[in-house]
Amino acid sequence: MEKNADDYFLQGKTHFENYNYEAAIVCFTKALYLRDEENVEDYHWRGRTFCESERFKAAISDLTKAMELRDEEDANDYSLRGMAYFGNYNYADAIEDFTTAIELRDDDAADDYSARGMSYFYYYNYEAAIEDLTTAMELRDEEDADDYFWRGLSYYKNNDFDAAIEDLNKAFEIDPDNEEAKKFAEEIEKQTF
Repeated sequence: MEKNADDYFLQGKTHFENYNYEAAIVCFTKALYLRDEENVEDYHWRGRTFCESERFKAAISDLTKAMELRDEEDANDYSLRGMAYFGNYNYADAIEDFTTAIELRDDDAADDYSARGMSYFYYYNYEAAIEDLTTAMELRDEEDADDYFWRGLSYYKNNDFDAAIEDLNKAFEIDPDNEEAKKFAEEIEKQTF
């Protein structure tokens, strides 16, 4: 029995869930080819897969197409495309997409605030990075080492060395495998004391 577009789509999702991104991309592409009309989920999932496999330009293209096909805006599309822009070093567009994702979500925007905070960091807007990472921390049920790490680096770049050391040490406390946080905290202490 010959596979149809839905079969390829489901097989693509299975490959995606098993981190077999190349096979997933092939399946989503076949699903797109076999359909009589363009399908938003095919583009969304192939874009998501491109993003996970760090093929950011292709991810941006597919996610943009999914957004054009949707009847209404979807926060996940914006969040994923924001990650693709971030991975492609386009921090201004990443900030814009994360902002839209935050606006579209009723709640549970902690990851978007965190990602926008990191984007602001690389965009050299440390005050905004601190604000967003703090908001992400307030929205989370559990402490996140990455939020503390990036906020600590933002405090450092903003010349608030005590706060930087405190956050970097907290990142290391939450995640003892984060040797980088410990190293940065120690380096800042050497520089400032």
